[in-house]
Amino acid sequence: MRSDPLMRAVSRISEAALAPDRWPAALQSITEAVGALGVGYLLLKKRTGGVEWVSMAGLSVDVNDYINYYAARDPYRPVLEAAPNGSWVQLSKCLPQSVLRSDEWYNDYAVKAGIGDIIGTRLFDSPSCTVILSAHWGIYQAPVMATATASLRELFDPLSNAARVHAELRELGWKSARALDQLAAGVIITDGDGRVVAMNLAAEQILRRNDGLTVRQGRLCAQRVFEHDKFARFIAVAAHGKTAAAVARMLVGRRGDRVAYILTVAPLGVELAIYERPLAMILVIDPDARSPSERDVAEFFGLSRAESRLAMALLAGKVLRDIAAASGVQITTARTQLSSILRKAGVTRQAELIRVLSSIPVITASRPEGK
Repeated sequence: MRSDPLMRAVSRISEAALAPDRWPAALQSITEAVGALGVGYLLLKKRTGGVEWVSMAGLSVDVNDYINYYAARDPYRPVLEAAPNGSWVQLSKCLPQSVLRSDEWYNDYAVKAGIGDIIGTRLFDSPSCTVILSAHWGIYQAPVMATATASLRELFDPLSNAARVHAELRELGWKSARALDQLAAGVIITDGDGRVVAMNLAAEQILRRNDGLTVRQGRLCAQRVFEHDKFARFIAVAAHGKTAAAVARMLVGRRGDRVAYILTVAPLGVELAIYERPLAMILVIDPDARSPSERDVAEFFGLSRAESRLAMALLAGKVLRDIAAASGVQITTARTQLSSILRKAGVTRQAELIRVLSSIPVITASRPEGK
């Protein structure tokens, strides 16, 4: 039968599943039940590799330091991510002292917080996220006892269920990001320091090209230094801004003489903040990839196949005489087709037609390349 401390821990864990602000109390109850120095809870986003949500109890650590710097250098976290759900992994048994003695995360973060050993597990895993729990023992505490490990194992089921509910509720809050996967434009969500929180599939494709935008240590960067400084400033202002003045636009150059990416950086709203971190949204337009198809313009304006081909050629910058010659029709026929296109599009001049065609929103029914 469970002891009173374990029963209290189970009760608080159940409350935390539906009320994330109660996780610190739940973790504190676990700390007391197993005799640890403290307990940490991490929700990791697989798409970005970053820490999306974190709660700590009983530890004199700076959570922001971990998120901003040490998370990317933590050698223990990948071990927990690779271990089976419910398998409790002890730091001192999976990483030898010869490794830990020279490790930056262990010496400058863990030891300075008084942590000597850790035992952790993967509570929940889905295609989009992983939840990890770790119990920490102090440098001057007795080694992790079998009774403590047994208590943690007894708490695994309620912890796992709570982590699943917590993760799924958070995922529901980001359903709109999945809808954005249908857009040809890239959409990237970051915090004020440029750490990537979420992105759609088009943005993943753009970042894989590594030709103008990239992610370094979890932060979104422009590859050219003079552009990156400006970009980082725009993100910081947008994340903490609430007015139209916080919206900024810029070009980011690309290698290979390709047309620059067109970026809009805007506030996302404090109601969508993660771990009290205000967020920014970056819209990335690739001018080479966002032109509508012949089918798009035909469906929008009711054009015939020949008219659609002509419209797309005009949008590509070709002149009417060259289009007629390439199509094998008389220039008079091409002019008749153009007049029909202008009428169906509701404009009177070719320049107005190009403006209308270039403003057509592009939605892709297929996944971006490499997916």
